[in-house]
Amino acid sequence: MLHILLGDSRADTDSVFKAGDTDKPLLWVVPKKARAGDSVLFYLPKPHGFVARGSVDSEAQPNTHRTGRYTAMVGDIQLLASSVPLAFIRDNHKTWKWPTYPRGYATIDGATEKRLNELLDGYQDTVAEPLTEGTPKTGSVTTYERNPVARQECIEHYGCTCFACGFSFGETYGETAVAIFTFTTWKTLRVEAGSTQSIRSKICDRSAQTAT
Repeated sequence: MLHILLGDSRADTDSVFKAGDTDKPLLWVVPKKARAGDSVLFYLPKPHGFVARGSVDSEAQPNTHRTGRYTAMVGDIQLLASSVPLAFIRDNHKTWKWPTYPRGYATIDGATEKRLNELLDGYQDTVAEPLTEGTPKTGSVTTYERNPVARQECIEHYGCTCFACGFSFGETYGETAVAIFTFTTWKTLRVEAGSTQSIRSKICDRSAQTAT
């Protein structure tokens, strides 16, 4: 047998979460037929849902402040790893009508209780394993290095002024910019891996204009 207990205010929400953290029992409204040892499940309004399990610690007694209501001490309150939205239960437990209009406490047993517990446990399993990012992945890449001698001769021949826009990196940023200045030929050069062919004449040929 499982009693679904409701909270309908911010104070109720705070009380349940505090009890889960401190392991202190709560005086709560329960069904008249609740008995010590019965299991309970706390449901709190949006944005929470089903948030904690517990058990009835005392016999239900008439509420002196509200006629027709009964209260009992509820203890062993264990917060769920993650709150379970009402919509999740409603969509996956269609034979149980309470989630359609959860306006009061309820008591369930048998197949209805079993299915609810399966859904609660299944939902916890989906959030128990945290999602992670940044898994390292090792790969390889082939790069073709520029010939430093050819690069230097190109700088000496053409300077560090961009042929496309006339901007001078050296004049604007100083010697540091010259060290990272990049040349790109307008004429595509086919360079095979391991090739020893001379590219000096192609890079420094005025007809092969260069641009950054």
